[in-house]
Amino acid sequence: MFVDARSLEANSEVTCDICIVGAGAAGITIAKELNGKPIRVCLVESGDLDFEQDTQDLYDGTNSGDRYPYVGINRLRYFGGTTNHWEGACVALDEIDFEHRPWVEHSGWPFNKRHLDPYYARAHKYLELVEYNYDVDYWVKKSGLRRFPIKTDVAHMAISQSSPPTRFGERYRTDLRQSGNITVLLNANVIDVEAAATGASITGLRVQVLQGAAHRVRARLYVLALGGIENPRLLLASNGVHERGLGNQNDLVGRYYMDHPVAKASIYYPSRSPADLARFLGPRRAPNGVVGSHIDLPAATLRERQLTNARAPFVEVNRYYASEGIESFHALTWALKRGEVPDDLWRHIGNVATDIDMVAEAVSRKWFDHYLFDSAEDGGIYVFDSMMEQTPSPDNRITLGRDRDALGMPKVNVDWRVTARDRENFWRVHEIIAREVGRAGLGRVRLLRDQGERIWDELLNFGHHHMGATRAHRNPARGVVDADLRVHGLANLYVAGSSVFPTGGHIQPTLTIVALAIRLADGLPDSLARL
Repeated sequence: MFVDARSLEANSEVTCDICIVGAGAAGITIAKELNGKPIRVCLVESGDLDFEQDTQDLYDGTNSGDRYPYVGINRLRYFGGTTNHWEGACVALDEIDFEHRPWVEHSGWPFNKRHLDPYYARAHKYLELVEYNYDVDYWVKKSGLRRFPIKTDVAHMAISQSSPPTRFGERYRTDLRQSGNITVLLNANVIDVEAAATGASITGLRVQVLQGAAHRVRARLYVLALGGIENPRLLLASNGVHERGLGNQNDLVGRYYMDHPVAKASIYYPSRSPADLARFLGPRRAPNGVVGSHIDLPAATLRERQLTNARAPFVEVNRYYASEGIESFHALTWALKRGEVPDDLWRHIGNVATDIDMVAEAVSRKWFDHYLFDSAEDGGIYVFDSMMEQTPSPDNRITLGRDRDALGMPKVNVDWRVTARDRENFWRVHEIIAREVGRAGLGRVRLLRDQGERIWDELLNFGHHHMGATRAHRNPARGVVDADLRVHGLANLYVAGSSVFPTGGHIQPTLTIVALAIRLADGLPDSLARL
């Protein structure tokens, strides 16, 4: 059933066996897995069934470090969480992503991919995907998608699947409303996780209604599933017994924060016709799903060349977007603003001169909002819209700021940066792909290294995938949660979601979030029995 916390009498106390905080992909999955079991479950959600700005504003915070998206806009704080606007791309992490890689500092999960495979398969049902199968040959037969002929030992074609996308708040609302053992508490903001005087367990949650009453939730076991930024925020802010926050005895909560940097850093000029190329690139609909393709590097290449993981999907662009003259014009103006002379000055001047019509098009669009040349829209050119794995760094972190939100909670600050090594890794991946495309006779790839400053600044995009700030590790000196996702040093507090990822691979995290949630839910009844 659903209960609006605003309707409760002041200082009400809600009791249950297991309390899950946060009704996004992880929280709803755990609740669904516990549905029908002889366990009383309370799923606590900050928002309502629909978007409300006052609640969304509780995500407000600040950024430092490199340019990074404002932290209040890329998450949604109502029932269903960020699944209310996700795009649906799904693929499992690679085997190598789970391994300790000597060349990737702080890498290694507390279990391997084979351990998670059964949960990945079960997660497909939640995301309305049919088959846990990412074999290229399988989907070539099923969908009519043709294999992009770059199959080498160095780089190859890979597959992703598409969820509808599943909106968890809509898709599973009725199941939870009709449940006999689950109570969904809406408009209930957890502002403190209370620890016992010994500091070894959790005794309750302080819950506050916006512009309303305070309540408590008491359970025997607690799961935080608030998201990659809010999980560490709540742990750090819950400092009534542990001065530095819960699980933070080794100053790890909030550290190792990761996202997926995304950059259009190379342009592909195919030797095949657009119609022929479309059969290779997808997306393609099959009787049992929708698939798309991208290029990535096999594990052997990553090991041999000591690279982090990355993917290169194809995105069609037009002549205007791919114009070398416009790129050189930007390089010249960027340098002049800084009082510098750009490298390859005469090459840039020559590009502007030979592509002057597109430069004029750019000036006309920016200053006069007027389109000059129809040829600017000519297509058949592609960019590799690449998503890269970020090396986990303790210096990338979530901290609490001085300002407070409407509930009195400290707002967060996100200090996020891309290291020089990660940038160089990115270019090396693109060089490998460019070389293999040329070797296969599929056209040419132009790397945009001369735009490096702009690519890593104003042109940089993001996956908006918040990972790593409550990382899993068997050793409490190296992680916040253990292999079972229980907070080190606390007997009855667990964390779910992408904040537990030790590394993030190069793929969207939703499928892995759901798989980990199923795995966690499987173990909760036994954990409850042991308390």
